[in-house]
Amino acid sequence: MKRRVLLGTLPFALSGCLSSLPGPTGPRNPPTEPANDPREQAQQKPLVVSDFEFSRADSDALAVVLTVTNRTDVERVGTATVTLSLDGETFERTAEVTVGGDSDAETELVFEEIQFEAFQNADSFEFDASVE
Repeated sequence: MKRRVLLGTLPFALSGCLSSLPGPTGPRNPPTEPANDPREQAQQKPLVVSDFEFSRADSDALAVVLTVTNRTDVERVGTATVTLSLDGETFERTAEVTVGGDSDAETELVFEEIQFEAFQNADSFEFDASVE
């Protein structure tokens, strides 16, 4: 008998628990697409700086050795640019570089006004290398 009473009240007892099941969350509409879609990849540059190294030139000056990679199968000519800020003073060097198709080429840019030891002991340092 007690089972019948329990079974009879069970739907009413569970109706409060089941009525508040979680519903969908989040925005009702998808977000708008940005004006310049980051998913669209811009055309890759054919020449890129793939590696760099700091070294001591024969004159004890700072030298930057850049490795430029050609991503195409055609020989390309570009201008490598290195910008260097050392303790608040900015220096820039450029060099023309020719790279064969699907290959690498190294070029060295020497900063005669910066001694290699001064570069090693600098308090602040910023570096940027690019090829156009």
